Amino acid sequence: MISVFWSISGTLFAQDNLNKIASGKSRQPFYIPSEAIKNNFYLELDKGNSLKVALSDVDDFQKVLNLDSVINNFKDDFDSLADSFSNPLSIKSIDYLTDEVGRTFIRCRQFDPKSKNYILSEGHRSPIKIKQDTVRIVRLIKQQKNTTKVATSPKRYIVITFYLNDYRQLYKYATDNVDSALTKIYVAAKKKTSKPKYDHRKLIGNYSIAAEHAHKEPSILSPLDKGKHNYLTLLLEGNLQNVYQYIAPSLTLGGVFGFYTNGINHQIILGWEPMFLFEKNKKDVLQTYRNGWLKLGYRFFSEGENKSIFTQAGFSLSYLMHKEGEFFDKNTFRISVGGVGIKNNRILLQPVIYFHDFFRGITPGLRLSVSL
Repeated sequence: MISVFWSISGTLFAQDNLNKIASGKSRQPFYIPSEAIKNNFYLELDKGNSLKVALSDVDDFQKVLNLDSVINNFKDDFDSLADSFSNPLSIKSIDYLTDEVGRTFIRCRQFDPKSKNYILSEGHRSPIKIKQDTVRIVRLIKQQKNTTKVATSPKRYIVITFYLNDYRQLYKYATDNVDSALTKIYVAAKKKTSKPKYDHRKLIGNYSIAAEHAHKEPSILSPLDKGKHNYLTLLLEGNLQNVYQYIAPSLTLGGVFGFYTNGINHQIILGWEPMFLFEKNKKDVLQTYRNGWLKLGYRFFSEGENKSIFTQAGFSLSYLMHKEGEFFDKNTFRISVGGVGIKNNRILLQPVIYFHDFFRGITPGLRLSVSL
């Protein structure tokens, strides 16, 4: 069954009771609750046209990948109404909705522009259209009662919106080129949601069908990425480690340069680390020896990680710049790799290796660090 709602110059001529009969509810059928849309993906087309795919569930993106059949179904149902859109300067807005039981509703709206616009060329004045037409293709899917996903609405929505200079340009996008670009977006979005922490979060994606973007990956962001930029912060760490048979405290002072990619927090660390060792001198008096290290490190971890304890990925290389006492040989290095972190690495336990002169005199150890 197809129901048609027609509006000209912003006035809707369908009666409220027609809405009630068509939708089975008092609310008109084209209403989409904002909380039902979780993910928005944008595809730049050619000549200023664009496409937006809005979804309740990323998995429903698979139903968009046969876009040519979606467009052809729209064309079959809408062609008989197209004659009413003969004014080339009017702004058209078309909604084409299929509900969860298979009924189709079409709403056609046409607006005269609020202002008249012209282009002057070689002494001739021609009217031009500034605002784009909109074609919105909507499909409703009833939520399954046994679903394991959190439902914020009794229905799932697939909303495909075209922003076009002329609504008839829609038909030329029923091509493999567009389907290929949408497939790339879907693959990138699924990769993003493969980690549990991204489930049920809103995703935003951007891509283009332009040839120069063919070798690039779509940009997919989550709320964990949004609004996060490169940053530079001070580093202050308290450390405790074993050095041979000694237990030595140290303090790391430096800076951290951080940046985000796909919800991953990357950090490059540069710091100066004075290490304090204690030993009695010849007069049997306890003496403090300060050895200074220059540290360069890299580490990364997932933002929003819910686990209290997790494995940290990263490494650091430190060089003994200042030597006191006979604890270390000249040209001593220290390497740390990986570790176990708590509270986004504010507390970190790492294995370390001390060595000198191209991996001579290798000695393992453990290091506990607390970031302040």
